Amino acid sequence: MQRSETITLSGDEFRRLIHTEVKKALKLRKPIKKKMLHGISELAKFLRVSEPTAQKMIRQKIIKGFKEGRTYIFDPDSIIKAIFKNSK
Repeated sequence: MQRSETITLSGDEFRRLIHTEVKKALKLRKPIKKKMLHGISELAKFLRVSEPTAQKMIRQKIIKGFKEGRTYIFDPDSIIKAIFKNSK
């Protein structure tokens, strides 16, 4: 059986403790590599629409991406924001 102990902290001591622990946790966190969508087919799968519908959304500038060579590249977060923005 584990023994527990109670300590008393002032508001400032508690804030400092939380601040220190959060900073430690953030330093230990590994950066997340963002997965970009490459091409119309990946965009269509992500949106669960047909490829012609995905192309239409690009033409209508509902979804923005950039071209690398002949391939469109899309940021999934930007797509989600654009969809919510256009649904209002």
